[in-house]
Order: sequence, then C-alpha cells, then structure tokens
Amino acid sequence: MVVSDNGNGRNSKIFIRGDARNQGDEVPRRFLEALSDAKPKPFTNGSGRWDLAEAIASRDNPLTARVIVNRVWMQHFGEGIVRTPSDFGTRCDPPSHPELLDWMATWFMDNGWSIKKLHKLIMMSSVYQLTSEDDARKSQADPSNKLHYRYNVRRLDFEAMRDTLLQIGGKIDLTVGGKPVDLMDDPFPTRRTIYGMVDRRSLASIFNTFDFANPDLSTAQRYQTTVPQQALFLMNNPLVAEQARNLTARGDFRGRVSEDERVYLLYKLIYQRAPNPRELSLAKRYLSTQGSLQLEAAFEAPWQYGAGFYDARARKVTKFSKMPMFHEEQEAWYGGSQLKYAYLNKDGGHAGPPGVAVIRRWTAQADGTVQVNGALRHSEELGDGIIGRIVSSRSGMLGQWAVKNRSQSTTINRHTVTKGDTIDFIVDCFKVPGADEFKWAPVVNMLSVRDPKQLPPGGSTTWNAQMMFTGPRKTIDARPLQAWEKFAQVLLLTNELTFYN
Repeated sequence: MVVSDNGNGRNSKIFIRGDARNQGDEVPRRFLEALSDAKPKPFTNGSGRWDLAEAIASRDNPLTARVIVNRVWMQHFGEGIVRTPSDFGTRCDPPSHPELLDWMATWFMDNGWSIKKLHKLIMMSSVYQLTSEDDARKSQADPSNKLHYRYNVRRLDFEAMRDTLLQIGGKIDLTVGGKPVDLMDDPFPTRRTIYGMVDRRSLASIFNTFDFANPDLSTAQRYQTTVPQQALFLMNNPLVAEQARNLTARGDFRGRVSEDERVYLLYKLIYQRAPNPRELSLAKRYLSTQGSLQLEAAFEAPWQYGAGFYDARARKVTKFSKMPMFHEEQEAWYGGSQLKYAYLNKDGGHAGPPGVAVIRRWTAQADGTVQVNGALRHSEELGDGIIGRIVSSRSGMLGQWAVKNRSQSTTINRHTVTKGDTIDFIVDCFKVPGADEFKWAPVVNMLSVRDPKQLPPGGSTTWNAQMMFTGPRKTIDARPLQAWEKFAQVLLLTNELTFYN
C-alpha cells in the first residue's frame, strides 16, 4: 500500500472537544510548533506530506537520526545505545555511549542517510568483531556488558533460524519478490521466511512460539522468551527432520566412506568448523548406539525443471536453478517474474529471455548406457525460432538443432552414464524472445545397466518426460529417521546453531 499526493492540499479546522460539528480556527499545515525553536513556516507542497517528511528527516531535527542509528545498532548488538528504542525522553535510561550516538547520527546524515553504509560502518568496527568470551575482571566492573567489553551471545530470531535450517539443508529458495506462502503448508515451502503469510486474524502458532512481533501493533523491539515449545518444535517438527534428511542425501556426504569424514563434513556444513576430539568421540559413541549405519539408497527425482545458462566455450550448463512456481490449473512450472513468460509442462514449454535457457534435466539412476529419443517442434510462424540442445554433464553437448516452424528429430543412439550424471534438454531463444513456444517431451531408455541394484525398488529403465511430468511433492516424508539422519538432527538442535556470538 502506498500513498500518492493529489496536490490539492487544504488546511483543517480544530474540532472543539473532538466534535466535528463544532469547529474552531483553521490550522495551517506546518511542523509541530511545540517541537520547534521558532514559529514553523507553513507547508506549501500539496498536502504537506513531503514537507513533513523533510522536516522529520532534517539536520535541524537530530532526534530522527539518533533514533535510526540506535535501532540499527540494536539489531546488531541486541540492545541499543539507548535501551528504550521508542523512548528518548527524560524518563528513559541515559545512553550508554552518548558521544558515540551523537557522532554516528552526524556521520549518518553526512553520508546521505544511507542505512547500507551505516550497517557497513558498524559491522567493520572493532566492537562488532569482539569475541563473546567472558573476562572475569571486566565482568565485575560491567556485569551487564553495557560498555561492550565483549559481544553479547544472541539467539537467532524465528526468520533467521528457519532460513538457516533451509540453507543448511540446501533447499532454500532465494527468489526475490512474489506472493506470500503458508509456512505451515504441506509440503513445507522453501521460500525465505520473510515471504511467509501473516494473517492478523489467525496468526500461525509457530509465530507465537518464537516470539514473533504482534502484527497489530508497532513494535520497536522483540522480546525473547525461552519456553519448552521452542525445543519441542526443533525436536519434532517435520521441517527439521526434512533438513536432516537433505544433509545426509548430499552427494559429498554419501561420497565419504569413514565415520570420521562424515562427522567432519556435518560439523563443517552446520557449524562451519571441525569437531574437537571430544565431540568426535561423543559422535561416534552416539552413532554406535543407533544400530546399522548403512544409508538407504538416495534417489534423485528423474526429471527436474529449471533454467540456466549454456556456456558454449565450456560446452556445459552453468547456474542451473529449479523453477520456483508451479501452476496447478495449467500444470506447468514457471520461472517467476525474472523469467517472465518461460515455462515447462509435460509436452514442452516456452523459451526464456535472451541469455536464459529453460532446461528439462534428467538424472541417471544407475551406471550404464542410454538412448535418447524425441522430436523438437516449433510451430509458430512468427519470431525467429529456437535452439535446442542436449548436454551431458559428463561429455558436454551431444546434439544441437535450430528449429523454426518445423519439427526436428533429436535422437542420441548411445551414451554412457554414471549414476548421478545429468542430461539437460535445453531450449534457448534467438535474438527475438517472442513466439518461442515449443513441444519437446524426450524419452530416455536404459539400453544396459551395470548394476541393477542401483535402480530404485521396482524402478523402470524407461523415463518418459511426458508421462513422468510432476509438480511439487505433495506430502511430507513421514519415514523414521535413520542413524545418520538422527545424528544430523541432533546437531541441528544445539544452541550453537540457534545462537550466534
């Protein structure tokens, strides 16, 4: 919601005793006289909103700069230089560092009121880079750390905690913009928490559990609580279990053979550090109590739908990312606002803008030899046609075709793959990005399989893009966690993840 000024400003009259029918003198549009040294001049620009904003954010009103600087400081340190961010009056506690507050407010105004520059100034300061380790002597002189002899240990707020879990699991959707999503939906959305739907009439319980600010009020500072529901959420919620599964399904994790290597990798992914000898010993002792450490086979979805860039020099796909939006009625994956009209459905799709290709990706389920069959068709008379490519992650480009208002066979007779290899079916536009709708539903046949055990139970050796087209996963995985998944979840439950110092 935004407000635009129609330019027809007018003065209002005083309502005596609040009665609109009993009007007094007309009051000119101007800044508050009680907060001005001299009689303020009337506003002349339209309704006066712009003049009011200029008066509030003015060097002649240093309170505004002080308040902004104090709130930004509070976001980085947990408390402001003035500990009551909405009260700078005579009844509040005095600033812990008044000279610093004044200097930063002046610096902030001198630098164009840039909050980005203010963040950089604070985060590059020595006080922000202090360790959180205690000092017994300094603690006696400053037990509440008002003077910042160390950094305060702080807990992540709900939004940062949920985004951290998704990032560690490798499933966070960093798309900018778009409609809000229901964070409690099944399956759990992977969008950043800032895009979570906030229904003021029926606020989701998860928000209340983690001290989300009341959306009906203006809140300067969140107050954190420590209640059992928070620990129970992390222990039992399927979102956390799902990220534990995602961690142990990673290729680099499954590529590690020894327990030590896997424990080291999990610590690196979750805590960005290596385990110390005692932690390593405790981890191995815990895993030894969990029975079999054999990992179940991890199977990638055979078809994925995304966008990316084909590097002609390197003969490979770079920057592949899955399409973030699925339209249920049209049964198609869309690239969102950044890819405009690009989409993929069971039959084909529409190419994206210049420089961004739509990609239907097939992942090999086993070692062996495959054959690719299909036909790329462009039936639009307008436009300048499309370019289709088949690109292997192992061997580079297998085939390329320029198609305009015709059909082209795209058969690859034999190609050797290893489990996990990908074959990308790429469609690019030429210079003109219009009229680029196409049909291309390839079929991948496994001519020979080196080890049938690599295939999923009951798995097929034919992958038909049209028949196997799917939308997002509809249900949460309810399987019990395996030993390594349990250990990954244990690491996700610790204070080291939810607190930062």
